[in-house]
Amino acid sequence: MTVALSLENIGEASQSIDPVFLRSPQFVSAELSDRLGRETVVKVETFNPIKSFKGRGADYFMHQVPSGRTAVCASAGNFGQAIAYAGSARGVSVRVFAATTANTAKVARMRELGAQVVLEGQDFDAAKSAARDYVRLHPECLFVEDGHDARISEGAGTIAVELDRMHMDALFASLTGGDPPSRDIQRLG
Repeated sequence: MTVALSLENIGEASQSIDPVFLRSPQFVSAELSDRLGRETVVKVETFNPIKSFKGRGADYFMHQVPSGRTAVCASAGNFGQAIAYAGSARGVSVRVFAATTANTAKVARMRELGAQVVLEGQDFDAAKSAARDYVRLHPECLFVEDGHDARISEGAGTIAVELDRMHMDALFASLTGGDPPSRDIQRLG
């Protein structure tokens, strides 16, 4: 599956997503710089309410979901937390399907953020299958899959916008994870 990304949308996302996810700390890593033979900047994406970059993409995606709708996803933790956080801010109900073996702290955090968490199956794939089945039975719900909607990747791409302001010779930013393989943007604009 190919997801067409828009640099214009990434720029728009950098202006519209919740500021709590923007302008994350970054620093030059002396160790990595020495090993790679060039200045290497590391961006820290754990200083936000969900402790993950996933909040950027989830927030940008949830801008398009009308209040009162229910978003359904499968998650091992971070994406579910991100969708729950963004949904709560916009009056969108969130139902997260997670494996019965999911990290209990992440499950608890998804619930704290307002998601209804359904534990289903022994692994992520079984939980995702259950989420899809639920949406088939409840067509008023919206199925959200991490990395399968351009807006999620475009929200994550705001990391690259922030790094690009440093005028680097090269910039690599992973915009999705898992399946399908990551798509990268090299040097924005």
